[in-house]
Amino acid sequence: YLGLNITNYSQYGSSQTDIALTGDISATSGHALRLSTYASEGDVGSTIKLNNVSSFYDGLYISANATQGDVTSNLDVSGTITSEFGYGIYMMSSVSEGASYSDIKANNITSGYQGLYLSNFATGDVISTISVTGDIVSGSAGAVTIQSSSDQGNVANVINLNNLTSNADGLYIIGSTNIGTSTTDLTVSGQIKSTSSGIVLNSYVDDGNAVANFDINSVTSVYDAIYISNLVSGTDNGKSVVNVTTRGEIVSQDGYGIYTESN
Repeated sequence: YLGLNITNYSQYGSSQTDIALTGDISATSGHALRLSTYASEGDVGSTIKLNNVSSFYDGLYISANATQGDVTSNLDVSGTITSEFGYGIYMMSSVSEGASYSDIKANNITSGYQGLYLSNFATGDVISTISVTGDIVSGSAGAVTIQSSSDQGNVANVINLNNLTSNADGLYIIGSTNIGTSTTDLTVSGQIKSTSSGIVLNSYVDDGNAVANFDINSVTSVYDAIYISNLVSGTDNGKSVVNVTTRGEIVSQDGYGIYTESN
């Protein structure tokens, strides 16, 4: 069963949820925390501060949706997240008319499936900020997946990670927009160990700019260690910029060490 289950819906106004727990959350047969929020005509916001989280399925499942308004989701976990068979962190934001801002801060994450999954979509600007200072260890899926997409706004992925160990891709990132600029700023201070690809970025812009800035320490993978596809397809004056700095060993067993594609 769920450790903590919260639903906050609003038809004609904003939805705001604030949670602050200094103790531990534990669920032996379900999610540790499940939060579902929605507003039809208003903003949706959540601020969650937690310590240690352990669960049978997903550690934290957070869903936010707005029809007309902005979504702002802030998550700060100072302790350790442990999920036996699900996601460590699953966060999803969707906005029909407005912007979406997601901020995740965490320490250590151990998951039987995937450590961290973020899906962030809006018609306006989309900003995804992720900072994990400890280790992320995943089971059958990738350690971290981040998908940020906009219809007619700017997209920014700002990602700071330490150590990742995965039985699939270590880090998979999408940043896309039809009209605007897609920017991915990635810093990995520790080591990525993956039985598939280490880091994969697919950045796509129809009319605008695509910018990727990577500062990577060490990657060891079976397939591509670092794969970057940073494309601008529109006919207007747009540009694709890729900057990669490596500070340690980049080792790929059966793929590219570093592969970049831009236009």
